[in-house]
Amino acid sequence: QNMLPGQPISIESLHRRKDGSIFPVDIRAIKLEIEDQLLIMGLVRDLTERKMHEETLRRNQNLESLGLLAGGIAHDFNNLLTGVFGNIALLKILYPQNNEIAEIAHDAQIAAEKTKALTGQLMTFARGGVPTKKITPIAPLLQDTVCLSLHGSNTKPEFHFSENLWFADIDLGQIGQVIQNLTLNADQAMPNGGILKVSAENVDLKFENPFRLPPGHYIKISLQDQGIGIPAIIIGKIFDPYFTTKSSGHGLGLSICHSIITKHNGHITVESEPGVGSTFVFYLPATSPEKIDTHQHTLPLQTGNGNILIMDDEKTIHTILGKMLKLLGYTSKSVFDGQEALQAYCDQMQNHTTPYDCVIMDLTIPGGLGGKETIAKLKELNPQIRAIVSSGYSNDPILAHFKDYGFSGRLVKPIEMEDLSRTLHEILNTQIKTA
Repeated sequence: QNMLPGQPISIESLHRRKDGSIFPVDIRAIKLEIEDQLLIMGLVRDLTERKMHEETLRRNQNLESLGLLAGGIAHDFNNLLTGVFGNIALLKILYPQNNEIAEIAHDAQIAAEKTKALTGQLMTFARGGVPTKKITPIAPLLQDTVCLSLHGSNTKPEFHFSENLWFADIDLGQIGQVIQNLTLNADQAMPNGGILKVSAENVDLKFENPFRLPPGHYIKISLQDQGIGIPAIIIGKIFDPYFTTKSSGHGLGLSICHSIITKHNGHITVESEPGVGSTFVFYLPATSPEKIDTHQHTLPLQTGNGNILIMDDEKTIHTILGKMLKLLGYTSKSVFDGQEALQAYCDQMQNHTTPYDCVIMDLTIPGGLGGKETIAKLKELNPQIRAIVSSGYSNDPILAHFKDYGFSGRLVKPIEMEDLSRTLHEILNTQIKTA
């Protein structure tokens, strides 16, 4: 009634389909006066697709904001955990014969490892970035993660591992999250409890395989539950982002699993029968048996000597790394950003016969020069510089491809004593031999 002739109006409303479902529409109308008659012409357009697109954009923006928050929290936690892990290691070294201290340190380390795993999940959610890989035995990872995920549950795990199971070159935190997500899914599919069969075996995939994976050695990992199963009509959608059948779910768990396995050059699939259960299977490239260094996880602390420059914006890191380096036989100096590192390195070269033997640089320095920018400038001063990049953002692409940026090694926070000693020993000895 309020429409004026010749002036179009547009309103959004909800309409009902013949099947009873509600959908959004855009109604555009105009009043026309033709031969003393008033006519209203209108156009109704279905907005379902547009609204879905807008909702997807909104979710992506929310996830991006949450991801930045999660990444920042994980970064700060990893800085703090470096202090925790470092002090635990110092207790073990300084009081090797004290059983009570050893027991307390052991319990503290277990708690710290669980916290480290949580920050790894936050980081995967934050970035889902390039995996930071290292050669890892799969069986202990499966057993520990599944048992931890089922703690307090009515679901009982059963493990079936082949003898001489190969190792895999993986990002420990990311693959741990895959295992945890699949375990929790299986547990939720069995509300009254049941058996979760977890198996792992070595397989050789030929050139022609149904997964279109490159031929070679793989580890096949299966998690089989006795749950409600997945209807055939939706099984093809379960790895899609935001798809979920849970009222409180966000639809990201399985899509994250798919993303992680894909970035590890593997494959994940599922088979299910309603009322019988589901089996999730994923394949990970295995390290060739002849290339596996079975001693790398049991090496004693590698001591050495040399002068180390530490660049980090956290005073806590200065303190704990300084103590750890001292116990390993090194001397150290600490600075807070890239400008200070450049000045300290110049002073060392001018006032002493040799430069610093190695520089450990934090990748991210708020408001200052970080590791990426600083290493380029230090390379101009000394093309033979030995530098280690360190970061609490454990899946930053620079950590995965550190050599491309001029670094000799990497340390992922929280920095542990074993990693610090091994990395320094490998870099200093290798560089000295090839100089």
